Amino acid sequence: MARPMSYRSLVRWSAGVVATAPGPFAASVLATLTATLLTQYSTLVVGDILDGVSKGTDPSLGRRAILYAVLVLALIVTRFGGRVLVGWSETRMISQLQQTLHDKLLRLGAGFHERHEFGEASAIVLQFSGGAAEMLRDFAAFPILRGVPLVTAMWGLMLSLGKLQAMPIETQIGIALILLALPIIGSRMARRVQVAAGALQQAQVELATEFANSASQPIEVRVLGAERQRAAAFARRLRTMAAAKFSTMARLATADEFQSAMPLVLQATFLIYAVFVLVTAKSLSVGSVLVIYAFVPQVIAPMQDLIAFNIGLHFSWPIVAQVGELLDAAPLSDVAGKALPKGDSVVLSDVSLRYTDGGRAVLDGLSHTFLPGRISAIVGRSGSGKSSILQLLSVMRQPTHGTVTLGGVATSSIDPEVLRRHVVTVSQFPLFVTDTVRVNFQLADESATDAEIEAICRQTGLWSVLTAASPTNPLDVLLSRTAGQSLSGGERRLFAITRALLRRPRVLLLDEPTTGIDHLSVQALASRLPDLLTGLTVIIVDHDISFVEQIAAQVCCLENGRFVEIGTPAELAARPSLFQRLAAAQQTMATTNMTIESIPLPSLRGSGAPRPDAVQREG
Repeated sequence: MARPMSYRSLVRWSAGVVATAPGPFAASVLATLTATLLTQYSTLVVGDILDGVSKGTDPSLGRRAILYAVLVLALIVTRFGGRVLVGWSETRMISQLQQTLHDKLLRLGAGFHERHEFGEASAIVLQFSGGAAEMLRDFAAFPILRGVPLVTAMWGLMLSLGKLQAMPIETQIGIALILLALPIIGSRMARRVQVAAGALQQAQVELATEFANSASQPIEVRVLGAERQRAAAFARRLRTMAAAKFSTMARLATADEFQSAMPLVLQATFLIYAVFVLVTAKSLSVGSVLVIYAFVPQVIAPMQDLIAFNIGLHFSWPIVAQVGELLDAAPLSDVAGKALPKGDSVVLSDVSLRYTDGGRAVLDGLSHTFLPGRISAIVGRSGSGKSSILQLLSVMRQPTHGTVTLGGVATSSIDPEVLRRHVVTVSQFPLFVTDTVRVNFQLADESATDAEIEAICRQTGLWSVLTAASPTNPLDVLLSRTAGQSLSGGERRLFAITRALLRRPRVLLLDEPTTGIDHLSVQALASRLPDLLTGLTVIIVDHDISFVEQIAAQVCCLENGRFVEIGTPAELAARPSLFQRLAAAQQTMATTNMTIESIPLPSLRGSGAPRPDAVQREG
């Protein structure tokens, strides 16, 4: 649910949006304001012309007629120019806001991304940002575009009323009360609209989630025979959203009708009063009557717009608030810090980590120095915090307590750009973009040449994989963002490690490098890695104990937020330990999955060759 609407936040966000295109914004506001003022002035000129016509002796009628024609021409030009400039400024602001939100997402830590799924973040950047930018732009322009016309319209109205007769004090008080009541009533309606809009947005999110539950794996739905259940669940969400949509539309219609009807009521009131004055006072100022009739909507229009804008603001607030939350989210430190020290020692000192205040301690007073220039592995049960340690080392998270140091310097004080150039992570699900092999390599180093890419690929053995797909132009082969095209899972893992080595890191963090690849590929990876990573400080998190045994010089067993055992794979395997239990469990799983069955074979007609009665099959 969106937080309560904050005008202070709106002022801050709108100032940031306007700052992205101040020139176009100022020009569009000036053109729009000029068009409004020209409309008001031309109304006064028409009134003067009609007064002159009714008298028949005004020698300035010709000049006023020409002036009116010039005003009409200027009004057309400024109105058209205002629309073009508004479109230009909004386009600039939306594009810049989307760029800002996109870049901000890349600077945020793991905490934000754990709270917001990919679909939600995508909607904020690509969909919600457009409406939010327009609303924030209008919020910044509203005081000028409606405040100035309100003052000038009131002046014109009073000027015309002065030509008729002084208005009784009771009438003035009645009009003042009506004008005062308009924004108050409109504000109450706006709050009701906000509540309905929030419910509608929540219903839309729930409907999208329900659709994803079905559409993300439709084959699985059919395999489970769950089509009827999924259809019923989606139907319930549709009914909820339809009800929320109808409620929102009804409240919007009520508010719109209120703010549309009030000018008509006041216009009729003013006209009846003017006619009454003309009849009783024998006033002949026909032009003033026309001006009064024309100026009433112009006086009410700013208040009418205020009501409509306030309603629209409350309606849009749930979306604007999500965009604003992303704008306000605290990024990982981008402040230039100390240079990276020469030493490669990686040290955790009394490190504790909690994901939420008062939550469970994922890490609890953890202290350890990883072997410099060697391969260390972290093992433990699922959810024990292994990957969280890698996030601390790469400064994707900050410890709740304690320090993480590199070469004796706290990582939080090292220049982040320099740190990430030399402390490189290969995640469990490495990034691939839908583009060429070359572009995917240059994600790690945009200045990398084809020769440099080829050299590192030959070193890791990936070059033969790439040339098998395209012997002549392997770097031009198109990769997809998702797995299943061009490269296998094991080849993508090797690709990701090769790409990391292209950055020439001093510390390499590997998060579950064997995930999703077959046993043969794991063995191939285990045989290559020790030579590839010679001299680097490497920290690996992996669930495959046999893989860890082959490549790690040191193993740290994580349990209850601390390393309960540390040693070489051989040492830990030789004594009762968490490592030994994990290895035994993995061996048991592997043995259980291998079954020998005796399966009778069908008769081989037409063959006189003897055959065994059964064949052994590996299951």
